[in-house]
Amino acid sequence: AIYSMLKDDSAVSALVGTRIYPELAEEGAATPYVVYSVVSNTPVDTKDSAPVDEAQLEVFSVADTYAAANDLADKVRAALSRQSRTVFSTVTVQSIKYTNEVTEVSAERNLFISVQDYTARLTPIVNLLLQQYNGAHAAYSLRRLNANYTGSAVRIVRDSDMAELDIGFDKNGDLDIATAVAFCSSEYGRVKTWYDQSGNGNDTTQDSQAGQPILIEQDNTYISVNNQPALRFFGADDILPFDSTGLDIGSLSSFLVCKLHTTSGGHRPLTLSGPGGLDRWYAPQVGGDNFVFNYNDQTLSTSANTDNNVHTMIAGATQGNAQAFVNTTSLGTMTLDSGIDTVTTGIGGISNAFFNGFIQEVIVYDSDQSANRTGIESNIMTHYSIT
Repeated sequence: AIYSMLKDDSAVSALVGTRIYPELAEEGAATPYVVYSVVSNTPVDTKDSAPVDEAQLEVFSVADTYAAANDLADKVRAALSRQSRTVFSTVTVQSIKYTNEVTEVSAERNLFISVQDYTARLTPIVNLLLQQYNGAHAAYSLRRLNANYTGSAVRIVRDSDMAELDIGFDKNGDLDIATAVAFCSSEYGRVKTWYDQSGNGNDTTQDSQAGQPILIEQDNTYISVNNQPALRFFGADDILPFDSTGLDIGSLSSFLVCKLHTTSGGHRPLTLSGPGGLDRWYAPQVGGDNFVFNYNDQTLSTSANTDNNVHTMIAGATQGNAQAFVNTTSLGTMTLDSGIDTVTTGIGGISNAFFNGFIQEVIVYDSDQSANRTGIESNIMTHYSIT
């Protein structure tokens, strides 16, 4: 919330752009810049028992001169003090009180630092998926999933000159599609990197232009499903690689939001293990006009369609087996097994089975999430209007 309020303030952004950092600035960051730190965060009681947090903040305005540091600090104060707003559609900043300010000098780095203290009251973020169900191994989405994640959603490449740009989220927590469309300027925009929002840094990057799914069309529109941005995989050679090192099909959960362009042919939107051995995890593959979930050498299937669906597969000791689900409906159970094959994996296909359709979200847990399944699926289905 604090990052968003500073970034969206025209006076602050005119001085620092996006050089607004939590806790620590990047090494060698250009000045001026802002660093903010949450010193403490305490839940407080309210008359109606609504959840409210009171946070103590420090905001550092850093510049090369005393005057520049204090000018930036004045603009930061105007952007924060006595302000209230809703951010990401899920957190409401009720009030921010300015309490103190001092200016320091870093002789070692020849920098002037204005340090401001604030007290902020805000409602906790509870609706973002990874805030409610944390512990994901990797999480890729075209919406914000984690309030603690301050990175971008995707990195896109413009066809005309191969220029690249990271695309983040708007104030509602949705993909900043307007910036992506403006950057591509009537050229295809392909996704080179889909950033992991879990906090584990498991980003997926495709360096080959031929293998990058498309987000932006040449007519200044974007690929969408149910009015939500989507990545288009064309069933030829589009793959975003997935590193399944350290995972085990004996304790694993995956959630995939995808829509087929066609039910015919053989293609695999999500492969976390296989097919080099019997440790398969196809969640699902498409074949014979069916959704086919492969677990080890076992399968569960149901008729395929071209609707937008959430595909779930969970295995682990809590559940006591492996199960597959399409839009919350169980397709049955399979005997629990273990192992992992990291040789041939991918989002959007593998080398001999490329996916033809649209993907909006992939979340992988290295654990049995059967206890949280209905909650995770409900969050996903509500956002993507899946029934």
